[in-house]
Amino acid sequence: AGRGVSASVDSLRSVLRPLSGEGMRHNPSESIRLVVEKGYGDYARSKFANAQARLDDLEQLSQYALRYEDVNTFLEEVALANPIAGEDVAVVGPEDEKIVLSSVHQAKGLEWRVVFVIWLADGRFPSQRALRVPGGIIRVPEQNVPAEMAIMLRDTMEKEIVIPGEEEERRLFYVPRVSRDGARSRRRRCPDGTVALRARTARRGLREVGHRIGAGMRLLLISSSLVHGYGYLDHPEPDIKRHLAGKKRVAFVPFAAFDHAAYTAKVSERFGRMGFEIVPIEQLDQADAIFVGGGNTFRLLKKLYDRNLLDAIGKRVRAGMPYIGSSAGSVITAPTIRTTNDMPIVEVKSLNSLGLIPFQINGHYLDPDPGSKHKGETREERIREFHEENSTPVVGLREGTMLLVEDKSYKLLGLKPARLFRRGEEPIEVGPGTRLEVILNRADGEGSRS
Repeated sequence: AGRGVSASVDSLRSVLRPLSGEGMRHNPSESIRLVVEKGYGDYARSKFANAQARLDDLEQLSQYALRYEDVNTFLEEVALANPIAGEDVAVVGPEDEKIVLSSVHQAKGLEWRVVFVIWLADGRFPSQRALRVPGGIIRVPEQNVPAEMAIMLRDTMEKEIVIPGEEEERRLFYVPRVSRDGARSRRRRCPDGTVALRARTARRGLREVGHRIGAGMRLLLISSSLVHGYGYLDHPEPDIKRHLAGKKRVAFVPFAAFDHAAYTAKVSERFGRMGFEIVPIEQLDQADAIFVGGGNTFRLLKKLYDRNLLDAIGKRVRAGMPYIGSSAGSVITAPTIRTTNDMPIVEVKSLNSLGLIPFQINGHYLDPDPGSKHKGETREERIREFHEENSTPVVGLREGTMLLVEDKSYKLLGLKPARLFRRGEEPIEVGPGTRLEVILNRADGEGSRS
């Protein structure tokens, strides 16, 4: 017995020692991952039938924690959250009469006829912190920064405070939409008794969701602008014209390239031949659509963060503005850029991206060459590594393929099939014309397996 206790204490020390380090105190996301890797993962698998669901929830929590630069701030925010976590099913009668209790993150990709959102009230969801600013980075004189927020400062010529804003809360709010009846909120008494005020202010999100569901999102996500045998943007030209029918001015984002002026000139000439006018992304307010070009994904995302454009673009697209992405411009529509092929040539403050679609994209997807003598990892092996740490599905878009996104529908277009990867399952081939949401929402995952 003494040896068992000693082993348990040693195991606990192996977790607590790195958690107490200065670096971990400013990295809540990595702290969560460490606890899972150092013991909780094995414990959950040995004790719980729904262990994978619990671990998936923790992975989502770890990704959510990326926006916080301090463990204390993260814990203060989480302490206000709804105590229901993960997904449990309470069957109170026949099998079709059941209640599914789920966190918002766990509900991604799922649909129910009726949804009750608990704590849908200003100060709770959206959180009080999120209501302070639209989101992103705010710049203030150093002397105006409260002492309790000093840990969030970064040394620059101006002082900056990174605060998850209201726009990010909107992204989470649109997860619990339902397939037919729209979202419904249920009032619940707050511990401080302010029921009436918060029940009224909760309508902020409900008013918006009614408008946005009607408008829907429209995205054309191109794997690559160049395909063998075609010129620049030649193969997707018919789809681009259909996507932008009735539009004139297209705001262009050149940040994935080093030379913005040369890239803009190239795109202006090509879109001009299709009958569209290219304007700078700074003129987004006067534009009818958005085009985000390819290049290095890390450089692109860094520029969008640096210029506070990520939320602005996301807000316009969610409101119905047509979006076209090519290569890196398609990758950033996913929840993160973790499945890009690019080298991290610049340091990005977060890998979280626009989050317009519920799966990851791997552009320029390449199949393994059976005759190759190369011993490095194949693309498929790298995606399997991604699923060792993450649960989000990945769509491998081969060159010459595109995704047409219309609200909650994801239709594959182009010359070749795509390859769909899901954690714990064999990848499947999906042909042009396939609607991916049908496969993603189907429990058996039936498709062309190879």
